[in-house]
Amino acid sequence: MYRYERRHAPWQNFRKKAFLIVAAVLLLVAIIAGWYIDSHSGTTIIHNSVAKTTFVSATNTPVQTFSETDFTIQLPNDWKFIVQTTGPYHFYTWQDTTKYEDNRILDLYVDTIPNTAVNRLQPVSANSNRLQVGTLSDDCLTFAGPPVSSAQAAQSLPDQIAKWQGINFMCDLSNYNNDAVGTSSPQGINTVTLTGPATGKHSFFFLYVDHNIQPDYAIFTNALESFRVK
Repeated sequence: MYRYERRHAPWQNFRKKAFLIVAAVLLLVAIIAGWYIDSHSGTTIIHNSVAKTTFVSATNTPVQTFSETDFTIQLPNDWKFIVQTTGPYHFYTWQDTTKYEDNRILDLYVDTIPNTAVNRLQPVSANSNRLQVGTLSDDCLTFAGPPVSSAQAAQSLPDQIAKWQGINFMCDLSNYNNDAVGTSSPQGINTVTLTGPATGKHSFFFLYVDHNIQPDYAIFTNALESFRVK
């Protein structure tokens, strides 16, 4: 007896395969959905960074005290005394020694006052044996007359009396790049008279020249505030 082998129609095979694919997809979706629900269930915690408050305090530059016959003055530790000159003017010179900052120089004239023109005025006034320091001026070219061109400056324009905060001083119109800062007071141009308890009255003129690409006028201001007549 012969056995007849029955064969399935093609559409029945396709239907079976489609069912298996759909079942596999549904199973995968169910697995993913279960994982998502499980991982996102429970309490949500938001972590905020703790606020931090930073206090920035100005650090004082270490200084040294230079003591001379008639006065004392404080300058940063990297400054040094250069020379004391006695004629025709009596003055002292200090200089910054830090690399790339050694183009800062301070001259202090005592009792012999030069007729020096400057680019900026540092107004001062007498307060017994010390100085009362005012607000440093801008470059005097900005308020002492018409702007000066390079060509005009090369012609050595005469110095001009200027005024800052009611105090007269000599503005240097020619050397407009010198960046020289000088002191004047209500007592007169380039002079202020202080009285020391031991040495009596003396007249002073301070000249600070800073050729650094970033001038630091605070060095000058701090030195003036530290100045005491003996």
